[in-house]
Amino acid sequence: MRNRIKWVVEFSKQYWFSGIWVGLLLGGGVRLDRLGTSRTFFFDEWSLVLGRWPIGIGDLLEPHNGHLSFVPFGIYAGLVRIVGLGHYRVYRWVGISFHFVVVTLVLLYVLRRLGRIPALGVGIGLLLLGAGWQNILWPFQIGFMGSVGCYVASLIVLDRKRRNSATVASFLLFLSIASSGVGVPLTIAVIVETYFLPSKRTRLWIGGAPLVAYGIWYLYFGISQATIGNLVHVPSYLRDSAVGAVGGLYSLPPLWDVLVTGMTIGVLLVALIV
Repeated sequence: MRNRIKWVVEFSKQYWFSGIWVGLLLGGGVRLDRLGTSRTFFFDEWSLVLGRWPIGIGDLLEPHNGHLSFVPFGIYAGLVRIVGLGHYRVYRWVGISFHFVVVTLVLLYVLRRLGRIPALGVGIGLLLLGAGWQNILWPFQIGFMGSVGCYVASLIVLDRKRRNSATVASFLLFLSIASSGVGVPLTIAVIVETYFLPSKRTRLWIGGAPLVAYGIWYLYFGISQATIGNLVHVPSYLRDSAVGAVGGLYSLPPLWDVLVTGMTIGVLLVALIV
């Protein structure tokens, strides 16, 4: 009897964190499923389910709003063939699953650096992020979520420093770019980090190879969505994006989100300098 009690105690100490997170995912899944009950195919989704049939490799490589959307188009093509258009709940659950994977990856990334409690706090904050409802409840956003998820996964893989970590990380970055254009700056971020770490400088190919592949795709299929005149708007766009992200995360009123954003940037700069 004592041995059983001891085993239960040890098991609880080791797996309480995983148990809490799995419980939160299950509860969050039920809540998100109910919130999306009345939703159906919307806007860009119609171009995925109706606009490119029959599907061939060339159709999957065609840009959508300037993005290479090979992964989301491929997933939607598979879903149309398997479940048709009469079961939108399946599509919603694919989107919710992508969201859960991204949030879990962020939690694991924070866990390795700051420990369980901070990681759990970050995870809970992102799990039912009201300001991110469109990404969570609209399956079409698996493109953006796929890019972010593959990027975070590549960082985790690189941290583990195993034999094939570099190859796996490079493949994940390729998937990030193949999910949406968001993967391009994320891959560049990996290259920048690799360049400024002398011990990793010989592995610039990790991010370089996916970018070369993207460049080849762009030469054949790419359609530019940018104009030189928009360059002057980049600073204000970055400012508004940062303020909106912080305000959405903490549900702050307009004035406070600016102040908290400034404080957050200040703390990050101090951390980088020190």
